[in-house]
Amino acid sequence: AYDRELLKFAMEYNLTKQMSCVELCKVIEEIAKFNPSIALSLTAHHLALNCLKDHELSKRDGFFAFAITERIGSNIKAVETLAEDKDEFYVVRGVKKFVTNAEFAEVFVVTAKHGEKVLVFAVEKDFVKTEKININCFRGSGIGKIYINAEIPKENLVGSLGLVISALVESRVVFSSLALGIAERCFELALSRAKRRGLIEN
Repeated sequence: AYDRELLKFAMEYNLTKQMSCVELCKVIEEIAKFNPSIALSLTAHHLALNCLKDHELSKRDGFFAFAITERIGSNIKAVETLAEDKDEFYVVRGVKKFVTNAEFAEVFVVTAKHGEKVLVFAVEKDFVKTEKININCFRGSGIGKIYINAEIPKENLVGSLGLVISALVESRVVFSSLALGIAERCFELALSRAKRRGLIEN
């Protein structure tokens, strides 16, 4: 289960607020050394936050989620979730899998197909149903499946395919920092044990 206190700690220290890529990489690297789950949650949160940019919902307190993966995987152009234009709103219907922060996110960034275009929506938590997924790693990241069948206001349309690709490109560097933090901690623990056992000189 995810750790509510650690999530609260991250928010109290403004780690969920917008920051530069360099700052974020440093934060993620350090946190990943001791709690990879929280590091992953923050990484996914900032991926979603980058898509929201100056949208009103970006000012919400709490964590956000980036929902793109479906039955066919993470192929952005092969999205099966559909968005139907109803003049004053869009009806968005679909299922997203392996969504980091799904259990506790306040806002979801969701991709959906409208004709030949892929649109990106900001969807509040009240418009989705979540289902926990049991996995063998990152158990504290609230990873789950979400079901969407809701009327989404036109103002919650935040962009198109280019927006998602741009956010994903930047996130690669951040995910690398997460892996680096885990590797550094593994090396520190291995080195400490080797020294205790006299396998190498201090």
